[in-house]
Amino acid sequence: MKRTLLTFVLGYVAGWLAIVGFCYLRWQKEGLLCAAITGGICLVPTSISLAWSLLAASRSGPEQLLALMGGMGLRMLFVLAVGLLVFLSWKNWFEEPKEREYAYWGSLLVGYLMGLGLETFLLARQNRSAK
Repeated sequence: MKRTLLTFVLGYVAGWLAIVGFCYLRWQKEGLLCAAITGGICLVPTSISLAWSLLAASRSGPEQLLALMGGMGLRMLFVLAVGLLVFLSWKNWFEEPKEREYAYWGSLLVGYLMGLGLETFLLARQNRSAK
């Protein structure tokens, strides 16, 4: 379990650095700040969801389903709630220039999807090696 979580965190950070680089090249300092914020917003709930799914892998089918669905709900709710909270708290900063808003929501979406894809890959690999 620890190895899978470490692989996830390292893989996510590597992908996140690519997002940070793109946002910096496209939107300079504003893009860098937005990508830095959204990276943490997406990493935390996805790591928790992955750990929950790994712990439930050796349990009964209903418990595995609960971990899968609960992790999905936790991840979506946390990312959306914290993402909106940050956005609405800094509403004045996001008003001008409009590129800040694009950098923020774009990096949040790409970071979320990247974490979801990496988590799915690692769980499928875990299940394949267990059989």
